[in-house]
Amino acid sequence: MLRLLYLLALLITALPFIPGFAGLLAVAFSYLPTLGFVSPGLSAWWEIAAWPGVDTSVYISLAVGFGSTFLALLWTFFIVQRYWGTARWVKLEKWLSPLMAVPHVAFAVGCVFLFAPSGMFARVLANLFGTGQECHVFCTDAMHAVGLTLLLAIKETPFLLLMSIAILRQFPVLQYQSIARSLGYSHGSGWLKVILPLWLPKLRFPVYAVLAYSLSVLISP
Repeated sequence: MLRLLYLLALLITALPFIPGFAGLLAVAFSYLPTLGFVSPGLSAWWEIAAWPGVDTSVYISLAVGFGSTFLALLWTFFIVQRYWGTARWVKLEKWLSPLMAVPHVAFAVGCVFLFAPSGMFARVLANLFGTGQECHVFCTDAMHAVGLTLLLAIKETPFLLLMSIAILRQFPVLQYQSIARSLGYSHGSGWLKVILPLWLPKLRFPVYAVLAYSLSVLISP
């Protein structure tokens, strides 16, 4: 009965998106009567495939999307296994909501200015090591996409941490840690072998959301 109610709620939630998704598919397959396209086909897809550099753009976009999601997930796990149940975690938890409230565009523009040739970080590196220009190219050049990957991972880590709070509170984490230590496991091994298999499956939907957002970043080489 509970599963049936869950499926019913999911269907009701998805119903408003069905007409929009159908319209999106129709336009994608060249069916838009308003503009005179009345014969569905794959012509639009062939035109996109013929664009110069589209294969490189798709490859870099996929690398950035999956790479930033993996990094955000990795950082989230390292943070929770290091600070969960400590006084520092209480302080960290208070900062999650303000970090989540930072607009994505403002965060990205600020970081671009930070790594630009006239930015503070690049100028400090140039004065210390003479590598400011190289740092600017490495962090902001689309072909490297290293800077974008790191920025997306940094921006999405607070979201995954916030989602992890509700998940980890479902388990007696401290008791599991005590049991793991009594069996001879270290702190890190206990989290890796006991908490991770419980935490990761329940975090899948937030991870899917992060991946969907990261994959929406299209990069033109």
